[in-house]
Order: sequence, then C-alpha cells, then structure tokens
Amino acid sequence: IAEETGLIIELTYVILDEVCKYINRLIEKGLPMEAIHVNFSAIQFSQPDLSRKVLEIIQRNGTPMFAVKIEFTESTLAENPQVVTDFALEMRKHGIEMGLDDFGTGYSNIATVIRIPFGTIKLDKSLVWASIDNPASALTIRHLVHAFRDLGMTVIAEGVETESQRQLVEDIGVEQIQGYYYSKPLSMEEMEAFLKINRDGSARGGEEKGALFVYNYIIFYNGYKILADRRAAQYFSRRGTGKCGEWRLEYIGCAVACLEIAFRQFSLIIERGFT
Repeated sequence: IAEETGLIIELTYVILDEVCKYINRLIEKGLPMEAIHVNFSAIQFSQPDLSRKVLEIIQRNGTPMFAVKIEFTESTLAENPQVVTDFALEMRKHGIEMGLDDFGTGYSNIATVIRIPFGTIKLDKSLVWASIDNPASALTIRHLVHAFRDLGMTVIAEGVETESQRQLVEDIGVEQIQGYYYSKPLSMEEMEAFLKINRDGSARGGEEKGALFVYNYIIFYNGYKILADRRAAQYFSRRGTGKCGEWRLEYIGCAVACLEIAFRQFSLIIERGFT
C-alpha cells in the first residue's frame, strides 16, 4: 500500500533517520556492529534529490557513513539501471556501500551487477533451498559466490533455517548468513541483548569485529576516507591466505599518527596497497 500510494518515499527517509539514531545508540553502549542495511524501493529512485537527502539525514545524526548500507532488489536495478548506478557511485564517494537484495530472482544480469560498486550481494533463499538436493545448482552457486568475492563483494545467504542449509552455504564459500537458523527478526531492545550476548563470542566474531568497527570509526572521524574494493572484513576472513585486496586511502586532513594507530594491525594491507 505504501508503494502504491507513494508514501514509501517519505517513510523510507523516516526509517533511515531512525536507523541512524539506533546506530548511534549502539555506539554509545559499546555494541560494535559492521552496519545496518536499509532497503530502498524502486520508487525511491524517482526522486531527483535522493543523494542529497540521504547524506543530509546521515550527517545530521552524526552517524558514521560506513555504518549505513543501502540495499535494493534486483527488480529495482532492472527498472532503473543508470539511475541506480549513478546513485551508488555517489554514495561510494562518501563511504556508503550498496547491497543487492534477492539476487537470483531473475531480474538482472551479471554484467549489470558487476558495473555497480556493490559491497554485498544477498543470495535469494530460492537459490539456497534449490541447492540442497541439486548438486548442479550448488556447483553453479559456488562459482558465483567465488566470482563475487574475487570482485571484493561480501556474499550473504538469505533464508537459512536448518543445519543442512547452513553447512551448504558455508561449504560453497558464503561469508555471512541471514535467516531463522541464527535468529528471528528482533526488536531494537532484543537486538541489543543479542549483540551483548555475542559480543564476547569467538575471537574472530567478537574481538576482531569489534576492532574493525573501532578502526573504521577512527578513520572516518579523523579525516580519512576509505576507497577500496575490499574492506577490512574480507581481510579478516582471508588472513594467512595472501588474498588481500588493494587499498587506497585519501588523506583529507589529519595527522599521519591517526593512520598509524588505526592500522597497526593492518600492516599487510598498508604495505601492499597504500598510495
């Protein structure tokens, strides 16, 4: 109804504002997380001042740009390929990543996906479920996942509900999982409790993810922008494999000491990619 009446446009801005406030709340409580995704409908891209309004909302709240990810479906991409591409490129200049939702539903092609600087690709649950009893499907998805990862994108599997599904998506190289296997949708208060419980979990899931958030926070709030095809999260997942992406840091007004402090544990990336 909201889309049919056009109310979805203002509603999305309200949601984005609330998400920014919630991110700030998590930061204040010391609950680090990578980012919160906000879904944009196709009609949102009909707004000529979309980029300005999005940046205005995030900046007004003082929320780290990297902590907000904007995602949209394949159908949105198919309807407005050039508009979406221009928006994605503009957001990338400010450190905001794009996410493609429901990949595999048949609305877009690989060439279009590759042209847009996506940070994450969400595999539609139909692909996950179809691969359980179909080796050919599982092999196809495996190659797709590795192709996206080689392009610097994080791959998320949607609709994971069972142990067999979890095992499958991990075996084919998926990096993140979304679904009832780990949690049902949560309220803000429930989410905070969930983050607290998992904050001190595994070494990589707790300490390093917390470090990643803090380092990103330091960089953005001390005058640096990250311009990269791969983010620190991918470095964590590939540590020891030699598969580090190239990084370029644009200096916009901070003592070099900030960079050295923030990246003390990322010397391998700095040595290979800093220019």
